[in-house]
Amino acid sequence: MKRIVAFSWVFGSALVFGATDFPCPRPESRVCLIWDELSPFPEPALPVALTQATKTGSSVSTLLSTVTSVGPSQVAQNARAGLTLSLLSCEDSLPPETGSLGWSESPTQLSLGSGNLQYHLGAVVGNWLLLSGAVGIWSAVAYKLGASRAHFPGSLVLPVLFLISPTTSSSFALIRQGNILQGCVGSGSLILSFMGTSVAGVALHPRFFKARWDAHEKEWVDMPPSSAWLAKYGELFETYGKDREWYILIELMTSMAVGALQSYQALQADCGNLLWAGMAVYDAYALSQFALWPNQNQHAQRFYAAVAALQAIALSTQAIASATASEETQQKIKSVTQTIVVVTEYAMMLKTLFDIGLRFKSWYEHFRPSKKLNALAKSSSSSEAAGILLTEMAGPLQGSLPALEADWAPSTRAQTPIDLNFEDLDFIPEATELTTAEELFESNPTLQSFGEVLKDAQMAYEESKNPSTVL
Repeated sequence: MKRIVAFSWVFGSALVFGATDFPCPRPESRVCLIWDELSPFPEPALPVALTQATKTGSSVSTLLSTVTSVGPSQVAQNARAGLTLSLLSCEDSLPPETGSLGWSESPTQLSLGSGNLQYHLGAVVGNWLLLSGAVGIWSAVAYKLGASRAHFPGSLVLPVLFLISPTTSSSFALIRQGNILQGCVGSGSLILSFMGTSVAGVALHPRFFKARWDAHEKEWVDMPPSSAWLAKYGELFETYGKDREWYILIELMTSMAVGALQSYQALQADCGNLLWAGMAVYDAYALSQFALWPNQNQHAQRFYAAVAALQAIALSTQAIASATASEETQQKIKSVTQTIVVVTEYAMMLKTLFDIGLRFKSWYEHFRPSKKLNALAKSSSSSEAAGILLTEMAGPLQGSLPALEADWAPSTRAQTPIDLNFEDLDFIPEATELTTAEELFESNPTLQSFGEVLKDAQMAYEESKNPSTVL
């Protein structure tokens, strides 16, 4: 009670004896209160709820596209979409961004040490632990099922594209603001990122690249056909067209550049120069999309190019406005540019859902014949099972059937109950020179999962080579 009375006396004295001419004249002893109205923060160009919902939806879309392997360009553009919106929302008058990071930037939500950089240090360490765990688990799967069936190591590019931008951003924050230990962690992270990108570049170098573009089928095929190299590394380049197999390197480098920009955006300082740097990165990527036209799917390519162009226009417009327009005009332009990016992000989400639907449909159609054939193998003869197997799997067997047809003479085929109609199959002329069905099945990873059905097919084929043994 005494403290309350004393405080009330001091406060009341200040109100009674305080003068309005500041600073207070000396040597008079009295209490002076100076009221200073703080400048309010500028209003955001878009509602905060809309911005946060868009970023969350973009992160979920990126995760889904990574898990379902819808393609590297889809994953990369999804992962960069939220960062683009952050760049456009940079404001010099705002305080630096501190505190914990979002789950898309630091899925493990690790916090190491103390201070403002504890979350960035946890993000770098946690993201690399996640990638190391993915490598270890996928290596075990590849050891169990085979590298070609596990699509190892090419499929690892998808989680890399998901995490490379936020990891680069936190790495730059550690280098710029951290102590010696934190700076070493950030530098080591960047070195590992560049090394990983270099490994992908080595795999795509002409000296080691073991695939060729088939002009007739307009797709990549193994070279030699029995190498299964496409199944192992195809995730790196299979969606790209002829002479564009290396475009994944542009996606990786662009993601790292955007991550570096995001690191400086968090400082909320010198936003004008940051926008100019962002304009350079996004314009270069958009030009690469139109000049190289990398994706073999023309509909997907038009979509990716349109998204890249809209985002580049948004960054360029706001960068120019930051140097030439008034504050009021800049706020209006921010509303327009951020709306453009939000629209592109929702378009990416819809395309991701559409592609996921197509992927599930493809998986269903892929596994449905195997169930049918396994059922037929239990109730039909070996010859029937072999005939059904080869006709149902005509698509995967293209390229191997010509050699089988050459070995299966017409006179022999007429005396067997199997009619494969080789003339109706649009097989690839440049087929491998297989002489037995065993080599045919061993050369195609798709057929290895059929188990006993393949054994029956082998027996039927051997019987067909000796018509006298066929009833």
